[in-house]
Amino acid sequence: TSPNWVDLMSATSISKFATTSATSATPSTYNYVLIETAKPIKLNASFSAGSKTIKTCAGGTVSSNGSTGAGLIESVTVSDMSTCTQGLMTFGSMGGGKWFKLQTPITISSDKTYSLDLAFNAEKAIAGGLYNSFNGAQTYVDTNDYAMNYPWLSISPVLRESTKETIREEYTIAMTDLGGSLVVDLYYAGSASDVGTADIVGAQTRFVLGSTETTLFVAPTPYSVTKSGSSISISDYSGAAIISGLVRSTTGTAGGTQSVSVDKTNFSYEGGNGASASGTTTYTATFNGLLTM
Repeated sequence: TSPNWVDLMSATSISKFATTSATSATPSTYNYVLIETAKPIKLNASFSAGSKTIKTCAGGTVSSNGSTGAGLIESVTVSDMSTCTQGLMTFGSMGGGKWFKLQTPITISSDKTYSLDLAFNAEKAIAGGLYNSFNGAQTYVDTNDYAMNYPWLSISPVLRESTKETIREEYTIAMTDLGGSLVVDLYYAGSASDVGTADIVGAQTRFVLGSTETTLFVAPTPYSVTKSGSSISISDYSGAAIISGLVRSTTGTAGGTQSVSVDKTNFSYEGGNGASASGTTTYTATFNGLLTM
């Protein structure tokens, strides 16, 4: 009900959040984009996790320990997420921010107008399941050790000329040895006909659990994309490649597979038993298609 909250299930709320007008920008050449976030999250969710349907439970009391973002949490005793009365709860988020090195520097011209889009992918942003000894501070857990993690909603700022659109290219990498898949979103400013050729201005990754899995891994955040011949590499903050050898679709038609390499060294395991992933493995990637935003 508060105008300060964005309801991702409401087209009207998203529209208000996304509404932009001509944006003033200092004429110059830019190499990086930067976004700062600190976002407590209200969540009303129900989804399947293995053999159970788990959900947020009504009846909590929001409190804060004074810390920014992460200190805001809803205190509620949950005996069983599968049988409680579903309702709205609040997750604290550590916030922070993200920078991204543009694939090619962007030059802002004084004779053009620009719009700023905040691009994100809300699909499958929530993870949950049976987390024995789970120790994540931002997790909602019941007495049966079923847990729900706060939504992994990454945001990429896309500055574009007002005559262009924000386009998302999406790929899924089947990481069968980890029991899930890695969704890769690439953003550019242009039109659908620019698929595979337009410079990438934002990138996001998300590990998605398989239908029977409960071991959630988190992929490193992408900070840059570089091109080598016909393929690209997606790298972390240090410049180390997370994904190598990804050939972007030039048709925009969903489907088609290819082999890519993924370095799992810096994948983190969201659990308390010390499990980890390591090494570089070749996987199959599928192009999911385009979304005009």
